Amino acid sequence: TAFVPDSRPTAGNNLINAAQFMHTLKQRLILFSTVEGAGNTQYAQRARWSKILSPAAAGSNWDEVTPGNGGYSDAPTSDVIISTVEFQDQIIVYFTNSTWAFVPTSDPALPFRWKRLNNFRSSDAPYGTIGYDRFAISLGIRGVFGTDGIEVKRIDEGIQDFILDEV
Repeated sequence: TAFVPDSRPTAGNNLINAAQFMHTLKQRLILFSTVEGAGNTQYAQRARWSKILSPAAAGSNWDEVTPGNGGYSDAPTSDVIISTVEFQDQIIVYFTNSTWAFVPTSDPALPFRWKRLNNFRSSDAPYGTIGYDRFAISLGIRGVFGTDGIEVKRIDEGIQDFILDEV
């Protein structure tokens, strides 16, 4: 769990206490699977982003009420975020039973959107993902998977004598 540098309430009255994963994309700091509010509520499907070039200060820099000053988006799934990896111009987010891409948009009011890549393959290791130039790899109990941001495929089936009994 990573902590946000300044955890004063945002303009939307949310206190950002912690985040499981942090990335930068399009000059914004993006937090995934956040813990927010005085009651330490876990938002296991949430991505929250800062204002462009201003992630450190609270207040208007994490304000989801004013367009362009930060915001959040919850993935439309009941799965829980397991792992994330930066890949090209997007962030691949592995949930318990699905894989999603968090991609930028041209809308300043909603600069990112969720794109489901599949609903049956995912990662089981919080730090078992690697991003390369043309694909990202994740390790799961169902196999080793690779995605190009469009589709997800098993890549271990083609490895001769590869054994995945225990990791």
